[in-house]
Amino acid sequence: CFAFCSNLFMDCMESENPQFAYAQKMLQFVQDKKYGRTPEGTDFTDLCSTFLGKKSDCDSRSILVAILLHQMNIESTLFVSPEYSHAVVGAVLDKSGAKIQVGNKNYLLGETTAKVDFGLIASNLNDTSKWINIQLSE
Repeated sequence: CFAFCSNLFMDCMESENPQFAYAQKMLQFVQDKKYGRTPEGTDFTDLCSTFLGKKSDCDSRSILVAILLHQMNIESTLFVSPEYSHAVVGAVLDKSGAKIQVGNKNYLLGETTAKVDFGLIASNLNDTSKWINIQLSE
């Protein structure tokens, strides 16, 4: 996993904004995986299975992307919304788009279940007061 991320990051180094290019590729990586939920019990898919492309949903994907970004020194976090029954990843990236401020940091939102760029989120999910920040531990 780390070798995959390192190689991908190296591919992005010539970009005008390497951190954003890497984050976008990570987001696309999980967006291309098979989506699925398990209605009985927990529907959380473990991170290795999510990485390998097993059926996963928004929370598993968002946690995976947040961890992979963190491994490449990009500040990231998880946002969940009980009202929207959804989760998204947030990353401190120099790019315009949908953001949520936590403390003095603005986190650009990444939607892991639709094939959209970092910073784009559906208009019916954009009320930032309905999102809860879940900071992942170091």
